[in-house]
Amino acid sequence: MFSSINGPHWHLLLNHLPVVGVMGGVLLLIYGLARRSSEVIRASLWSFVLVAILAFAAHATGDPAAAAIRDLPGVDRADIRAHDDASGTAMLVSIGLGVLAIVALIRGATKKDKLVDSTNPNYLRSYVRFHKSPPRAMV
Repeated sequence: MFSSINGPHWHLLLNHLPVVGVMGGVLLLIYGLARRSSEVIRASLWSFVLVAILAFAAHATGDPAAAAIRDLPGVDRADIRAHDDASGTAMLVSIGLGVLAIVALIRGATKKDKLVDSTNPNYLRSYVRFHKSPPRAMV
């Protein structure tokens, strides 16, 4: 199945994943911060690491894709060059984001989890106190 996939195919398969991944990771991070959930925040950080890897892969498949379409009619080499320049910048930003995410994951692994500590009796008491009565609009 994958034996007939060439450079442009791989590039098209990979080049939009980092864009969508960053948006998904940011939404996941916002949700995790709003819910004060360290698990969701860690998941968003791991998604940024994955985005950095995918951005590198998308950039690496760009040259074979450009070589395959460079001589086709209607393809302007200046457009390919501009696309390559933009992808290089996007890759560097994505890798920087991935490195920051790794640093945050390492720092988070070495510190006690302050956002949600379900083993803390005070956390459990405050959770029960907050959730034991229905909202006033429901009464």
